[in-house]
Amino acid sequence: CTTGRMTVGYNGVLKYSHSKDMVFDMSEHLVAQRQGGKSWRDIYWILWSALNYMTCIKCNHTFPLSEYYECLHHPEKPVFKDGEDQISAAVGVYPCCKQRALRFDPLTCPQGCEKMKHTVMLNAEEADKDKHSDLPTSLVQMFEEHEDIITDHH
Repeated sequence: CTTGRMTVGYNGVLKYSHSKDMVFDMSEHLVAQRQGGKSWRDIYWILWSALNYMTCIKCNHTFPLSEYYECLHHPEKPVFKDGEDQISAAVGVYPCCKQRALRFDPLTCPQGCEKMKHTVMLNAEEADKDKHSDLPTSLVQMFEEHEDIITDHH
């Protein structure tokens, strides 16, 4: 699908809409993958990783497992000039990359100058104990078994 428009829901949460890519053909895509030297097994796991989504508890971004190592973050906290006028106090800068930072950012889109692994809740039982893991158990096992195929694709 192609990215559509972004709207703000009644509760203030950003909502994304997608629209069908009218020129994409799955059959042509699969044939191109095979002609590119991929085995049917590899193609299966590449598609599996693109279709299984999780939500990261650090960046609050929902991502396909094919993007597991693409959690954007800044290694340093933003610096704000407190005590000056209101605008200076609301706008700061990340020392790591000199990117502008807003104290209260209405757009909660993932931002950062470096990538790391996404982090998701292990499972509902563990959520009550406030413990975290990289992926829920069943998906992490499948992901780790085929990580070389999935991550080699990108």
